[in-house]
Formats: sequence, structure tokens, C-alpha cells
Amino acid sequence: SFREEQQELSLLYRHIADQEGGQERPVHQRVFSLVDTMSVNPWPSGQEEQNARKSSCCLTGESHRDRDHFAALMRQKCCFPGDLLNEYLAQVCHGVERADISSIMFSTAPIRLGSQKLTLQLFLLFHVSILIWRMLNPYGLVHQAQAEKSFRSYHLRFTTLRDREGKTPMEPGIASLGLLHNGYMLNCSKTKLQTRSNSLYASFEDPVVANGWFFRTQSQGGTEQSDAVLFLLQYSSVPSEAPWSLPSSAWELYGGPECHWKMYSARCHPVARKEYNTSRTRNYTHMFDHRSPWFHTLHGPVTFAISSHFTLTALMGWMKKPVAAKFFWVSGYLVLGGIILFKALMHSCFTSLASSFYWWVSGSSIIGIAVTSWFKERYVMHFLVFHACLTSFAINLYSWLYLGLGLKIPDTAPFLIFSVLVWVVYNKIILYRAWQEIAEDWKHYDALTTRLMNDPDDSQSIESISELSKSLGAGRLLSQYQAISRYRRGSRFSFKSAGFVVRYPGILGALGNMMISMKFPFGSEKRVRPRQIKCFDQLYMQAYLLEPLFLDKIKRLAEQAEGFFLVVDETSETGHSMMRWSECKIDEASQDKVRFAKLKSIDRCVEKLSRAYAGDVSRLVDIVRQSIVFENLSSLQRCLEMIAEDS
Repeated sequence: SFREEQQELSLLYRHIADQEGGQERPVHQRVFSLVDTMSVNPWPSGQEEQNARKSSCCLTGESHRDRDHFAALMRQKCCFPGDLLNEYLAQVCHGVERADISSIMFSTAPIRLGSQKLTLQLFLLFHVSILIWRMLNPYGLVHQAQAEKSFRSYHLRFTTLRDREGKTPMEPGIASLGLLHNGYMLNCSKTKLQTRSNSLYASFEDPVVANGWFFRTQSQGGTEQSDAVLFLLQYSSVPSEAPWSLPSSAWELYGGPECHWKMYSARCHPVARKEYNTSRTRNYTHMFDHRSPWFHTLHGPVTFAISSHFTLTALMGWMKKPVAAKFFWVSGYLVLGGIILFKALMHSCFTSLASSFYWWVSGSSIIGIAVTSWFKERYVMHFLVFHACLTSFAINLYSWLYLGLGLKIPDTAPFLIFSVLVWVVYNKIILYRAWQEIAEDWKHYDALTTRLMNDPDDSQSIESISELSKSLGAGRLLSQYQAISRYRRGSRFSFKSAGFVVRYPGILGALGNMMISMKFPFGSEKRVRPRQIKCFDQLYMQAYLLEPLFLDKIKRLAEQAEGFFLVVDETSETGHSMMRWSECKIDEASQDKVRFAKLKSIDRCVEKLSRAYAGDVSRLVDIVRQSIVFENLSSLQRCLEMIAEDS
């Protein structure tokens, strides 16, 4: 029934707009002008209401040309039919035209709003250019991955740190040493093997390119106890006749009992902490293939996912399509998180569970960014900082416990933290400048408050005003839209002026409602929660129709409480002054000079709904507003008492 009435009113609304003429103007402007010209008619009731309902069911006939019937019907519904303003609000782009980037990034819709700002678009494209440069420059990740897949050496040095007896031997404890390439042994002619203490040196006439190595145990029987179980392999690219005389800087560590894969490298990191299970079989060949798994070096897909989703987000924002920008932002992070989680799964299956720890944490956190961006967009900036800190902790834990290395910072963490800090500092600077502009007023109000509190009469008035404010709900920490938000989350609160009752979900809900219902027989009044308004068009029409009634009540309050209004005064330096309403009421010329507050403009409503309320129309509670100025606290107290007594 409600939907049928909405469709019926929408057709009626457009029919009235077409009759009004002015096809070059938007429909809502034509209806506004129509409402402005409508004479105030009594609210329909009884037979008139039934006739108005019948007239709305048929779009033909003489009754539809009766403007009084249309005006009465619209007032009876107190509804602005259609979705014109809702569509205007849904475009979101109107909420960012005059907003600063720092305030937008910490609003309720930072992705949809921020993507439309040129600053963020350039920032995302700059990030994309940095990623591409890191990948494709001559010393970038692609070149580094290709270079790390193999090494070029003149000399090898095998050093035995411990034998089976747990001692540091005087000899290396192996028979020979060689290189592998793609899993095959290289037959290096004229390989020279030389022993120096517990190290075995292998030298080649020409440099050899390899991606693995091997060693053979001794062939003589009874030498099992001298086998190497803890060792290191190093290589040198410096030619020399005496490799043992080369400085330590000429040698690079390449192999050991364990070899763990680094985060963003195609070369594993050897660790000599756990003894190797050296075979007791004599003349046995132990091979160490250091080719990185195909799933370890996924730099290309990761960079493509980040670059494409940042670029598409900036492009959709530039085209003023915020919903599409948010979609590409979220889908990009989902793809990126999926790639990293796939990498973690492959590491868990084919290398070790410990080597996949960082990738599980990083992938899950990136998926969390996508989920937060879609469902709780207002917290995405906070989650980005959390993501940077979490991945930094995870990579350092992995690097310290698993690889035995020191502090390491992930590539994206400094960038994310620095970006957020820049926005925070910029926002604080803007707030500080705004504070400086009101500093003098703040000092003035501080001095005035001190003087009032020191006066016994004024102090008593302040206490009375405070009690009145509490009874009206104006002095509570919860405003009406905050109460609505907490009601949705099921929070337990009491906010009398909002007109809500607390409802409890599930079994606890039944018990809670039972306890509440037990109070009503003892005389307390049951509060019924009104239906939340969701239509911007309806809200604005209600405000439009309510404004004259509200203004009339404000005038009566000002008259009885000796209140003042702002009037235009050409003789004053500021161009305005304060005048008591009881005096303005007598003089018609003075009434025309009173500067009453107007309805909040549609553009400002859209800005507030988009940036602060996440499009929740029910939280916009100040479309109709007025101000009364009092010269003393007693008049203010009297006004509040009248408001409290007004039923």
C-alpha cells in the first residue's frame, strides 16, 4: 500500500510540474516554485481527505486541475514525492566540490569522495609510476630476479663448522665439490681442489654460471664421524691464484644446511643453525638446487594488480563516478590479496609452513582492507595504518626468527604510514589555523564564563539552565543521530527526546523487552520509536512545510522571553545589530529587516550527508533552524522553561 501511494504521488507530482511549465528548469525547481505560489489551505480531513485520495488515483478529469486539491494532498502527505534529491545525493560528487582533501580523507566515505579530488588522483598515479619504475628500471625487481636466479664464480669455498662428533674439524670432511645448473652437474675441466684447514677450495679457469651446488662424502671406510653436518658454501667472482688469500669482502654466502627464501628475492638465504642429515654412505653426492619456485617470484602479477586498480580508481574519480572508483579500489585489493594468499598456500605445500607466515599475514590484511573499504568505508584510513604496522611486525618476526636477519621494513609500510601522517599533519595545520581565527572569541567567552560563575545569581541560573537542558535532552553527550546509530548497533541507552525504546536481539532481547514492559504498569510512559526517514526528498519537503510553523513558535518564544534577533542596520559599522522582537513586532519596517535563518541549502545538505553521515538521511537534523539571543541568563532560563512546558 505504501509503495502504491508513493508511485501515485510521484505521477501526481510530475503532472503538477508539467502543468506549472518551464520545461527548461529541473523538475524539483518547478515544484518548489509551485509550492511557493500555493495559498495556505486547511489540512484535509473527513470527506475532503477522501476526495483528495480519489483525485490522486486518476490522472484525468477536472479534479486534477484543481490546484487546491493538489496542495491539500501534498500537505496531507507531508511528502516530497519522487527520488530527485535522492538521485542527486547518490551521485556523491556534489559533496566534495568545496571540501579540502584532508577533511575528505577522514570522512565517512574517503574512497568515494577522495577519488574525485585531483590531489588524490595525482597521488595514486604517482604511486603507480613508482611501482612501475621499481619493477622495470635497470636495477629493479625484474632485473634483480633474473640476476639472482644464478651466480657467476671463479672460486668456491666449503667450510665445515661441525662434524658428527660435534667438534670443529681440522679438515673439511668431504671428498669433492662442484656446481649445478638447472639440476644437472657441470663438468668443469681443470677444476682445482685445495684444502686449507677446515675449508675446501674449488677453483675454475673460466667463470662458471650455476644455480646450485653439490658435495661428495669421502670414499674411505671408517670416515663417517668426520663427515660435515654443519657447513657453509661461499663463492667469489674475483680471479686469483690463491683464493684463500682473498679478503672476506670478496666472498658471498650462497649455501648451507638450510636455505630459506627471502621476501622479495629469487635467491634463498642460507642458515647454519640446524645440522644437515649427511648420509653415511661413502662417496654419496648431496645436491642443493637453489632455483626459486615459480610461485615465489610473482612480482609481475602483484605490480600489475596494484597499478591497474590504482589507475582505474583515479580514472573513475576523474570521470565523477565514485561508486565505480570504490568498486575498482575494492576489487583491486581483493585480487592482490588473493594472489598473496595463493603464494602463501604454495609455500605451505611445497616449502615450509614457516616460510609462508608473512604471506598469510600480509594477504589476510590486504583482504581486510578490501572488506573494510566496502562495508566500513569510514575506517579504511585507520585500517591502512594498522595494515602497515601489522605487516612490519610480521616481516620482522619472520626475518628475525626464521631467517636470522635483523630489522627489515616492507616496501609498502613506509609509504602508507608516511602518506597517512602527511594527511593527519595537514589536517591538524588547518584546524590550528581555524583555531587561531577564533582564539580571541575563545578568550572573551572564557572571561565571560568566569565572571558569570563568580556571580551568585548567575551561578544559580546556570545550574537551573543545566537541569532544564538535561530534562530536554539538550545537555546529553548523545545527539539524536548518535542515538540512532547506537540504536542500530543494539547499544543500551536512554535518550528521551529522541523518542526511542531499546530493543534487544535474541534471547537477551526477549528478556530485555520483558523487563521494560514490567515498568509500564507502574505509570511510566512507553516510548514508541518512530520510523526512520530514508528519503531525502521527503525530509526536505517536511522541512519546507515545517519552517513557517517553527518560525511562528520561535517568534512567540522570543516575545515572551524578551529575546533578540539580528536585524540589518546600515548605521552600524558591522552592518547589523540586535533588536528585541517585542519592538520589531510593532514596526513592520523592522520586521522586514530581521535576518532569520533560512533552510539549509540542498548543496550543503548533500555535503554533510556525504562527508559526515555516510548518506544516512535520518541523521540530518538541522535543516530547519533559528537562533534567539538573550541579554541575560534569566531570559534564557525563562525560554527553556517555556520549551519544557510546551506539550
